Amino acid sequence: MSCRMKSAWARALMGGAALTALLLASRGEAQVVGTMASVRQSSSPAATTTEPTASGAVTLGEVVVTAEKRSEKLEHTPVAITAVTATTIAQAGITGPRQLQESVPSMTFSEEAGFAFITIRGLGGTLTTTSGQSSVASYIDGVYIGNEVAEDMPSFDVDRIEVLRGPQGTLYGRNADGGVVNYITALPSFDPGATASVTYGNYNAVGIDVGATGPLSDQIAARASFHYDDHDGYRYDIATGQHYDAETDYSGRVSLLYKPNDSFSVVLQGDDTHETNSNPWELISQYTLSGQVSQATPLGVFSLPAADLVGLLSPSDLAKLNGGSIASYYGLVQAGPPAPNPNESLNLSDTWPPLFVLDSGGGSATIDWNAGPANVKSITAYRYDRLWFSYDFTGEGFPNVVFDPAIQSDKQFTQEFDISGDSFGHKLTWVAGAFYLHTDSSYYTTIYLPAYGEYFDAANTLATAPGSPYPYSLEPGYNPQFYTQFQSIYSTVTMPGPDYVTGSPLTPNVSTPSTAFIGVADAQKTQSIAGFAQATYKITDALRMTGGFRWTNDTIGVVQSFHSNLLYTLTQLYGLPPSAVGLCNQVAAGKTWNAPTGTVGLDYDAGPDVLTYAKASWGYKSGGFNSGACATSFDPEHLTDYEGGVKAVFAGGQILTNAALYYYDYSNIQFETYVDDSASILNAGSATALGLELEYIVQPRGLPGFEVDGSVSYEDSQYGAGCFQDPALLLEPAPTAGQKVCANPLEQIKGNELIGAPKWKSNVGVQYTTSAGRGSLMLRGEASWTDTIYYDIFDGKAPDEADTTQPPYWIVNARLVWTSANGRYVAELFGRNLTNSLYAYFRTAANTPVALDTVAGQFAPPRTFGVKFTYMLGSEVR
Repeated sequence: MSCRMKSAWARALMGGAALTALLLASRGEAQVVGTMASVRQSSSPAATTTEPTASGAVTLGEVVVTAEKRSEKLEHTPVAITAVTATTIAQAGITGPRQLQESVPSMTFSEEAGFAFITIRGLGGTLTTTSGQSSVASYIDGVYIGNEVAEDMPSFDVDRIEVLRGPQGTLYGRNADGGVVNYITALPSFDPGATASVTYGNYNAVGIDVGATGPLSDQIAARASFHYDDHDGYRYDIATGQHYDAETDYSGRVSLLYKPNDSFSVVLQGDDTHETNSNPWELISQYTLSGQVSQATPLGVFSLPAADLVGLLSPSDLAKLNGGSIASYYGLVQAGPPAPNPNESLNLSDTWPPLFVLDSGGGSATIDWNAGPANVKSITAYRYDRLWFSYDFTGEGFPNVVFDPAIQSDKQFTQEFDISGDSFGHKLTWVAGAFYLHTDSSYYTTIYLPAYGEYFDAANTLATAPGSPYPYSLEPGYNPQFYTQFQSIYSTVTMPGPDYVTGSPLTPNVSTPSTAFIGVADAQKTQSIAGFAQATYKITDALRMTGGFRWTNDTIGVVQSFHSNLLYTLTQLYGLPPSAVGLCNQVAAGKTWNAPTGTVGLDYDAGPDVLTYAKASWGYKSGGFNSGACATSFDPEHLTDYEGGVKAVFAGGQILTNAALYYYDYSNIQFETYVDDSASILNAGSATALGLELEYIVQPRGLPGFEVDGSVSYEDSQYGAGCFQDPALLLEPAPTAGQKVCANPLEQIKGNELIGAPKWKSNVGVQYTTSAGRGSLMLRGEASWTDTIYYDIFDGKAPDEADTTQPPYWIVNARLVWTSANGRYVAELFGRNLTNSLYAYFRTAANTPVALDTVAGQFAPPRTFGVKFTYMLGSEVR
């Protein structure tokens, strides 16, 4: 163990001891009173609740979670957890991780072209194709969600959401080194119940949720729910006159519970989601690398007016232009309105309408049998998702980098067996199991480069013969067939579809588009097999020791193609082989990785309501192959976590605080970058992070109905030594990726903060509940603040890429909720992002096309507000 690691671990333990001492000063008064009716917000690692008692006094309660694959009170679980229940999900309008990030410490949400990225403590998603895997594993009812396409899961008819922070390499294993997000849906009930709610807000937002549950017999119960959400576009496109950033969701879920006795049950579940949105990719900043191409001159010199072409064209040719440009003369790409600054405006300029269509769903069968000395569980599941999208990657006023279309498809089968129990007079609690996963994934896209392609067309076909006094000539004229003059497998499309210019059908490996394009085809099979075991031994009534181990075997095989008529044509003109620019066709490759992970720790009851814990854990994320890079692989990432924590209720049940202090030591940490017209996942070598998370709830007994709750997290993260090339290739000479000594100091990433890891993150909520007529009235205000987020490995310090950095921002929400005395009727007035903060979910720097260095991103919703009415009946009354 390094000196720095030892020092950090010592600081973690001392910090935990100091917090323990502080809390023990009040433990004589501590007690937990009451039961939980709703979790307003959660704490790390505990989730808590408030509820008025019959006398009007406010008490703190507890929630039961299954974070360690067995039911236990969250306050007694030595894991950093945030848990949110159905009441909070409904009242706070949490529809998925977008809103969840506002109240979970160290968690951020990003979105890129329909792919969702959840980042916890600086670990999250990577690339938006089959090779992309998240470091934060998502689960629904114990079923692993293996693809980032489906990580933005709609939270409807959910009983609770559990967010586990830190590596969960023992019980969850696969790609869970950053943490786990568990969605636990509501089970069928033998007590009949129903619920219905309707929401209406600005931007013509309409939401409908309906559900019902009840018995089909004395042994079978059923549940069905439906969710609908729709709103108009938040943003206005000045280039087309259309509104974009609209969304429509349809989701449904059904489940059956067969329970012949108290020791055996079978749950069958199925769900399906169809989502359509037009979230635009917006241009943030752009710099010309050629000195010619820009927003005002998309074809460079060929976009200039005739007055600027004197000396480049003959007088007779200038007269033909009649004052216009060469692009106008031939009907080529024209400049559109300049893109407004998306940090300041809801307007954008994009001539290519964005469209994203996602279908996802699946089914599972969960068998749970209490066999006496042990409990046996089997979870068999099938999941699928398909994302179809078409958009312009640069988001500017002329078509430039057009995905038309891209299709990501995944089919996944998983099987898990768990057996758990306790032994030796309940001194030893244990769980063991096995996990199997098989996925078939594919990613196909045709990326058109109309402006860039026409620029090269014009430069090659309008060039005057040697000896002419003028560089260009309108005769013999512009030739739009430049990219079809060389026929090769490498110059054809990789997927069927209409030609960008002519609309005629294109056939893979046969047809050549009439404009410049890049085509990617990637088919991937993944198999993961793991076995695991974890046990907790009670040394004394107050002291427990936990140890766990998991062995994972991952195998990935790919078949990849990378085609381009532009790149192939250039190789033919200069006598180069296609491999010189990375072209390939049906190249197969495969790799296998094995990884041991586990945990060891102690937890100690320092008082009746004070739990302390210290542990070390190991996490792992699989390696893979980069799409469009022809069998180029990247290595697995590994993480060692040293962590200590304290959670306690004190001051006579008026205050709850929970804290976690951790030190992360990474090796081969993965990150995504766009370099030289290609997106790739690379390994950054080493990285470290030292962090603190604190959550609290205060319910003063002297102020009945009043509550303050919130959290704060801090993380000091940094990459180790390594040299990498910037996306625009401006840092020269180019380094060998990962070398330690850099020719250009800006290529050195040592000391840079991790991608997606804000140094500070905090939120606070203040609410007051009082009687109002025949019910109660709750007024709540929330504010969350997120520090600077870096979205590239250079922390925005590379040339022209400062705008890859998201500046700090506030989110302010408020709601007024009336609930009837019998709990059946709820009316709510709400507002989200009331200060209208315009911030990006994701920012990317790329030099596609290579004439431009572009920073673009997708932005979060602006201020929204509305009303919601809910009716509940029977067992659904909260």
